Amino acid sequence: MRLLFACWVALAFSAAAQANLIGVTRETNINATATAGSVIDNKSVTEPTFADFDKTFTAGAAASGATGSATASQTSTVGNGSGPISARGGAASALSGSGAASAGSSFEYQFVSDTTDLYRFLGGISASGSGDVTVYLHDTAAPPDSNLLFRQVGTGLTPTDSWIQDFMLQAGHTYDIFVGATSGPAQGSTSYNIQLNPVPEPGLMMSMAGMAILLWRRGKRN
Repeated sequence: MRLLFACWVALAFSAAAQANLIGVTRETNINATATAGSVIDNKSVTEPTFADFDKTFTAGAAASGATGSATASQTSTVGNGSGPISARGGAASALSGSGAASAGSSFEYQFVSDTTDLYRFLGGISASGSGDVTVYLHDTAAPPDSNLLFRQVGTGLTPTDSWIQDFMLQAGHTYDIFVGATSGPAQGSTSYNIQLNPVPEPGLMMSMAGMAILLWRRGKRN
């Protein structure tokens, strides 16, 4: 029983540690600004470390015949610099009269893949009114305008988009993943949710499933 358990643990760790996305740089920005007459409210933060991030800012301003409000949020993780990667959030703005508002939420992470492995990039983005969202995954060895994936929604474009795509990331290559959402100065809203995760090898997953069944049967006999 102990031997079976040890084998299962080894397989599980092998699956979880099949590759690392080694962090190079990370920059998260969220900001919200609202204006009404001479009243201005602004909140912003920049996070350059590999720590988990989870913040929401709301700015509001009111004056005679004018109001403005803005909200920006983001929840993101880069696994303390070793992956996997995920980011979700958005930006929204609203106003009345002569008020104005703007908001932004962005996530950019540059990393090196330490092995050649298959990764799944999945996400969904949406925008309305003055909102815009841009997402890309780029191999820095390629020309600047040649992305593995590029998606954008917003003014003059489709309002929503989603995708699930697999990419073979190359060992020693540096990659840049980015999502940025803006809204304002007119009324608008945006949202995004992206993830980049390793795709386990089918044979390994079958072995793990088989080992789990053996453990379960052995446990019932005991």
